[in-house]
Amino acid sequence: MGFNYYSLAFQKATDFQGVSNRPEYWYFTLWNVIFGVTIILIFGENSVPDLVYNIAVLVPGMALAIRRMHDVDKSGWHLLWILTGIGAFWIIYLACQPSVSSSRFNNQLTQDDIESDEDFEDDEIEEVSLDVNNDDAEDFKGL
Repeated sequence: MGFNYYSLAFQKATDFQGVSNRPEYWYFTLWNVIFGVTIILIFGENSVPDLVYNIAVLVPGMALAIRRMHDVDKSGWHLLWILTGIGAFWIIYLACQPSVSSSRFNNQLTQDDIESDEDFEDDEIEEVSLDVNNDDAEDFKGL
């Protein structure tokens, strides 16, 4: 259930340039919370294992968050909004947005990344067909 995205974040820990789609970001966040809460429940908050885990996920998490901002065509510097109280909501809003195909950062975006991000789209596109009879078409021939 998305654990491959968690390990992918560690594989791409030093990549601050590319893009990361929504599943990659949110599955990492999910597994990070699960592991973090488990460590706190077993060893306690601010324990040595908790500190080691937080340090271990710091760089991969930052790299992933920067790539997620790139995916929605925002600079990674937008993450500094977290330092303000209300800015955290802006970052969560941006992280929930779909991928921007014309992003200036997505030169490394593959078709698989785009398709997996589109799986989270809730809106279904309905096909619309137009029936044009010949009488209406003849009215427009003279234009």
